This record gives sequence, C-alpha cells and structure tokens, in this order.
Amino acid sequence: MLSPVMVFAVNLGATLALTGVSWFVQLVHYPLFAQVAEPGWSGYAAEQERRLALAVGGPMLLELVTAALLVVAPPVWLPRAMAVALAVLVGVVWLLTWRLERPLRTRLAARFDRFAHRTLVLSHWVRVLAWWTRSSFLLLIASQVLTAAPTHALVGAPR
Repeated sequence: MLSPVMVFAVNLGATLALTGVSWFVQLVHYPLFAQVAEPGWSGYAAEQERRLALAVGGPMLLELVTAALLVVAPPVWLPRAMAVALAVLVGVVWLLTWRLERPLRTRLAARFDRFAHRTLVLSHWVRVLAWWTRSSFLLLIASQVLTAAPTHALVGAPR
C-alpha cells in the first residue's frame, strides 16, 4: 500500500501534468480547430480525440484515484477539508469532461460546428482554472511541508 505521502506526490505529479496539458490545449490546440479545412476535418477530429485520450487518460485516472485516497487517508499535514476541496475540483473536471466537453467533441467529430467549437473553447477555461487552482494549492502545501521538514529528512541522515 502506498503511504499518504507517496499518494500526495503522485496526485501532485498528475495534477501538474494535467495543468500543463490543459493550458496547451486551451491556448494552442482548441483555437486551431477553426483553421482545419473541411475536407480533412472529420479525420483530424477523430485522430485528435484518440490522441487526447492517450495523453490525459492515465493522468486523469491517477489524479482521481489519488484525490479520493487523500480524502480517505490524508497525510497528517494535509487538512481533510483541504483534501475534500481539492477532490471537489477533480469532480468538477470530470463532470465537465463527460457531461459537456466529450459531447461537444463528439458533435465536432461529425462536422465542424462553430457554436460547438466556441462552447468547447469557453467551457475548457473552467477545467484549466480547476487544474491551475489544484496545482497552486498542492504546490503551496508541498512547499510548506518541505520548509517545515528537518534538514536531515530532506538530505538524508548524516554519515
């Protein structure tokens, strides 16, 4: 069984990865959908959906599972209320992913639709902000723990 500290570290890593991907998708990838010509659109849309699932599927599952584990058994230095609040943000991301963004991407896969595209770009901001907020708080917590840790715990016991 993983220690709560290791669960926290995996959660932090998954969240940081997803934060970076979400910013890239928001600022580069989704806006460029409008530049893809109609003859190649459906193939492009299907392939980007497949690749996006490969890029974020694993980290999203890791983040979900470890966020739940942190609620159940947080490290002593992570208040349960904070673990719950951070898990709620994971829930927001999953809800938006499955109830709004995935249907929009499915709609776009059939044909380019300007309204669906605009809605996707705008709604994705909520996911970006949820991941950015999670990253910020998790990094703040990690920095406080590292600052409070005795030096020998960080560099190893003196020999």
